[in-house]
Amino acid sequence: MPAGIVLHDNMVLADPFLIRKSMIKGIGPALASTDGLDLTMSSIGMSLEVELHEPANLSLQMNPLAPPEVHEVTSFLVSPSMLSVTLEMASSRSIAVL
Repeated sequence: MPAGIVLHDNMVLADPFLIRKSMIKGIGPALASTDGLDLTMSSIGMSLEVELHEPANLSLQMNPLAPPEVHEVTSFLVSPSMLSVTLEMASSRSIAVL
């Protein structure tokens, strides 16, 4: 999305989450030592970490029978199905690729 990044995952998020480009510090491979919130649900393959300039509230709903939980995050991990395309698109939209 030209304005930033949209997370849309019915398995983890209660609602789609838009992160404005100005809020994103950078995106790159996640390190094993990261403190970022893991949204990958143990998927295989490389995970990316999205780092934010300031905290944002994410509404998670991993259990469909429980109410959503709001988490304040400064970084989070995702596993896009097309990793190289994701990084290329981020770079082409002036999002720092770490």
